Amino acid sequence: MSVARALIVGAALALLAPVAFVVTDHTVYHFERDNPFCVSCHLHEHLLATFEAGATQATDLSAMHFTAMNEPRCIACHKGEGPIERAKVLAVAGRDALKYLVGVHREPDHSDVPIADAGCTRCHRRLGEATSAPDFHQRTEHRTLPMSCVTCHRAHHGGDPARNFLEETHVVPVCRTCHPSL
Repeated sequence: MSVARALIVGAALALLAPVAFVVTDHTVYHFERDNPFCVSCHLHEHLLATFEAGATQATDLSAMHFTAMNEPRCIACHKGEGPIERAKVLAVAGRDALKYLVGVHREPDHSDVPIADAGCTRCHRRLGEATSAPDFHQRTEHRTLPMSCVTCHRAHHGGDPARNFLEETHVVPVCRTCHPSL
């Protein structure tokens, strides 16, 4: 292949990549807005029921969000913030869809693209000002710790509704990494 031809092919690919990203994102977005579609691969039916039951009795953090949102969708939290995280979500979704189509899919036990703090702070901008535990969120030294919101606030697990569904058995060991006397 000549240098000129390679440059033309490279330029064409560089121009087509953003178009392919937008088309893929738009197509996938149609499916992502359908909670039962998400649950068909990523959660068990009882967790969808828990999520949707949040309107009457929030039993986990995702169900609490269900009651607080106008149009509650799994993708509201799991879409990936910014173009790079979004591309990661699309790549994982494509990989999982391909595995499903060839018959080697299995129920995942974790997310390959964890929810970044930006996914939480998009709605919770004033994090810490209205929390029931200001001693953690308002301390500036805690904001530089190498942990994310979902380290403690796990969405699809139970916990105490009065404490934003924090599970003491999960959170205390995280705190003990710096505070061994707890």
